[in-house]
Order: sequence, then C-alpha cells, then structure tokens
Amino acid sequence: MNPSPRLPSGPTRDYEIPTMRTLKLIPLLAATLAPVLAADAADPGPGFSVKHMDPAVAPGADFAKFSAGGWYARTTIPSDKSRWGGFDELAERNWGHVRALVEAAAANPGAPGSKTQKVGDMFAAAMDVAAINARGLKPIEPMLARIAAVKTPEELAAVCAEMHVEIGNPLFGMAFYADQKKSDTYGFYLGQGGMSLPSKEYYFSEKFARERWEFTGHVARMLELAGEPKASAYQKAETVFALEKAMAENAKLPVELRDRLANYNKMTIADAIAAYPGLSLRRFIDGLGVPAGARFGEHDAIPVPLRQFAGREAVRGGFGGRQREAEQEGEKPVRRDLHGAGRLGGSAPGRQAGAGGDLRTGA
Repeated sequence: MNPSPRLPSGPTRDYEIPTMRTLKLIPLLAATLAPVLAADAADPGPGFSVKHMDPAVAPGADFAKFSAGGWYARTTIPSDKSRWGGFDELAERNWGHVRALVEAAAANPGAPGSKTQKVGDMFAAAMDVAAINARGLKPIEPMLARIAAVKTPEELAAVCAEMHVEIGNPLFGMAFYADQKKSDTYGFYLGQGGMSLPSKEYYFSEKFARERWEFTGHVARMLELAGEPKASAYQKAETVFALEKAMAENAKLPVELRDRLANYNKMTIADAIAAYPGLSLRRFIDGLGVPAGARFGEHDAIPVPLRQFAGREAVRGGFGGRQREAEQEGEKPVRRDLHGAGRLGGSAPGRQAGAGGDLRTGA
C-alpha cells in the first residue's frame, strides 16, 4: 500500500508529535543544558533563554513546563489581548522598534525627497486625526461612487478587483504564494472570506448572539458615516449581515482549514470560472491583471453566488467601516474588539496554557 501523500510543512505549526528518537534525546538534552541553566541572563527577551525554563521539573514528566515553566510562572496575558506567546512578544517588540523609527523620521525628516522624509511625512499624516476628520469622506468618495453605481454582478466583480488592489478584501480572500505541492511555483489562491466576524460560529452559535447584534449596529453606524440616512442604515446593515451569514453557512471552521490535503484544490482559471458562474471571476481576474496561464491553488470553496444589491451593500459597508474607524476616537469598533481581547475568550487577563506554549484567556 502506498503511503498517504503529504504536503510540505507550512512556515509554522502548532505542535509536533515527538518520535522515539526525539524522546531518547531528552535525558541528553537535560544533561547538556545543566551548566547553562546555572547562568543568569539579564534580559531574556522574547527569544530562547534558560530563564524561561523550569529545571526543577523533570523533562520526561512534563517537557512543556521544563522548557517554558519559568516563562509561564512570570507571564500574564496583557489586558488588551486574548492570547499571548513568544511570537506575540516578538511582534510587540518589533512594533516598538518600528514606532521608534517612524517617530524619529517624523521628528527629523532629513533632506527633502529622501526616504526618511517620505516615511516621516506618511507617519505624521496618518497620525493627524484632526486633518483626517476635517477631510471627511473626500478621499473615498470616488470609490463609494463606483460602488453605488454597480448594477450587475460583472460590475460588482470589477469593483471588488479594484478594492483588492487598493484596500481590503471584499467577499473572498486572495493571495499569491508558493504552490503547496510544488514550492518552486507560485499559485494564485482564492479562499473563503467576506466574513467580518472571526469564524463561522459567530454567525450561528447562540453564545455569540450579543456579538451579532453589536456587529449589525456597528455596520449601521459605518453606513451612516458614509452618508446613508439613519432610517435606512440599519436595514442595509441587516442586509450586509444576511449576506455574510449566507457565505458563512458553507464556510469551513478554523480546524478544517488546517487540513492541507482537503484544502488543496488546484484548477485552471478556465475551470474555476466554469465552477463558479455566479461570481463573474473573469471580470475579477481581468481587473487584477492575473497572467492568462495562472492556475488557482484554491484553499476552499467559495460558497454562494452573489446577489447584486446585497453584494454591493456588503462591499460598501465594509469599505466605509475600515476607512472611518480612525474617526471614532471614543468608540472601539466592534470588528477590532471581536478579533482582539474582549470577545474571544474573556476580557480579564488570566493564565491558561495553550497549544504551542502560548497563554490563552479562559472561555
């Protein structure tokens, strides 16, 4: 019997099952590290450090605590996060370095036309909330006008392509990266998307009823900011939610998306266009400028044909929301909140060990 085909490993994995050879190395590893464990690191940082370990725990009894018990004991999930791990610490540190760089560029822009001046000006402009508010909808009025003018699925697909290039990813996700079975070839990937809430469960489970209600109100407020009369904003927000729920109905859960074999559905562009006639993929692909010989390395099915006006409202609601979040200084946007702390596992900080050595808030 031939062995089951396996895909190349991705850039990261949550865990790896140890082999017998690996298990035999544990005593040797512990003995090798013993002298190092006695050394003191002043600032362990987000990378490996013996200070993150707990040498009092036998590695054969609990390797997770042996390798990271010190870090577990000292670490609490920040109040604005739903999970926390080494990669999160690294990301926060890197963002701090980036912030220092752009603030320095804004304070000392250097010679006119230099890269430093361009970076500094861009950062300063993005942080000037008063100027952003004063301009109002002016920067996005052309795009809003193109969305409002949509009359057919083909026109909707063309606008979606334009938005994928300029901002956002309405209705479905797309990416260009290596073929999962042939790493020296790039593929054009289309995958499920169009869901503002974190996953399929948020659209159907009773435990997320409050989040659904908050999300609909948030979309209504974004539509009002985009010029929709208050009387009709909530009705159209319900249309946006109904379309997203229809897309979520056939969406895969996060655990299902981890199955690399089940989600590898390579096809030619011609086959994809034939498989999804309701999506007007030809117009979308032409709008992106995808090469004629490209193949889809599709991760998962795109579920429902687009209904003309519902699709237009979904695109408009999502686009307006992303553009105007900066103006809501006293109000935390629901979408950001749902993907951040409060709703994913509890708003209060706490400790709970998760897969891969992370800390996660308790449900």
